[in-house]
Amino acid sequence: MVGLIYTLRSTPSIYDAGWLPYRIASYVVGKPLWWALQQLSIVGADDFSGHGGDTERWKKVRGDYVVLSLLERAGDGVLQKQQSKTGVSLSEELYDFDGFKREFAGDALDGVVLSELDVKVLLKYLERDKKAIVVQDEVIKFVQPNQSREITAVDIGVLELKIAVEDLEASVSKIQQQIDDRSEKISAALRQKRKEVALSHLRTKKQFEDLLKKRLTSLETLHSTLLRVEASAGDVEIMKSYESSAATLRAILAHPLLQRDRIDETMDAMASANADARDIDEAIRIGTDVAQAETGIDDAELEAELNALVKDVEGERAKEQEERALQERQEQLDGLTVPEHVARSPERADPSKVVA
Repeated sequence: MVGLIYTLRSTPSIYDAGWLPYRIASYVVGKPLWWALQQLSIVGADDFSGHGGDTERWKKVRGDYVVLSLLERAGDGVLQKQQSKTGVSLSEELYDFDGFKREFAGDALDGVVLSELDVKVLLKYLERDKKAIVVQDEVIKFVQPNQSREITAVDIGVLELKIAVEDLEASVSKIQQQIDDRSEKISAALRQKRKEVALSHLRTKKQFEDLLKKRLTSLETLHSTLLRVEASAGDVEIMKSYESSAATLRAILAHPLLQRDRIDETMDAMASANADARDIDEAIRIGTDVAQAETGIDDAELEAELNALVKDVEGERAKEQEERALQERQEQLDGLTVPEHVARSPERADPSKVVA
């Protein structure tokens, strides 16, 4: 926990290590725990300006406190919701206090609606400790880490247009409710056969319908204006990016290595190096040919001997294949057998012994 007054008014972050004793002391729920902190040397007798007793110290730490863990969760919840809107339009990054409260008070923590004081504490935390927003008077702007922490006249103008659009949308909704209400009253009066009352409600309904048309026309105009302003602001950012990119490219092209004379010199040196490499390769090849010639070995003789070896190998392979084929045929012949009833049948009668 952190003291409420310190959270709202302090300039240093609540994560400043120099305030660690005070943060630990913020967990005090009774004087015995404060005494225990003294015994552990977490706080000293002179902490919080004074040599007073326990009663004086207790007076200095009692009051309202902020639960840091809940504050951090609420901050994460706001940033997570806002992250889905970032980059859509400039107006989505801008709020006044009431708009911020309407947008995030019910979503920062599950099942909790933040009070006005809670929202003030949350805004201070997001601005000072998380560096996620910039606050100037009634203008609240979400910023990215690499974005300027400045609220410009364009930001203020866009926020004013956004608020005007939201107010008109709320007005249109209320007028529509009035029209629906008058329609119900007209039906009720007609059922009761109160024609004069129904006629009065009808006149009022027509007036509301005329007003609704005017408000819708104004709302459409404001919407178009807001879109044009946001588009123009986006164009400015795009041109800034183009300008920055052009400056970066010029700076790169201005590097000494990319100057025309330096490039020609480098390419000439590379061509010379490649020529030297080719000369070296050619010299090595010639030297190899000379060395082989000095050994007295004739390439044609080597090739003839190699062909003879190849024929010998092929002959042996053919012989092995022939022997394998003969062996397979022999095995097939050995597998053939004479049927037993044929082998035991009586010899055929001699035709010469047959009596006519």
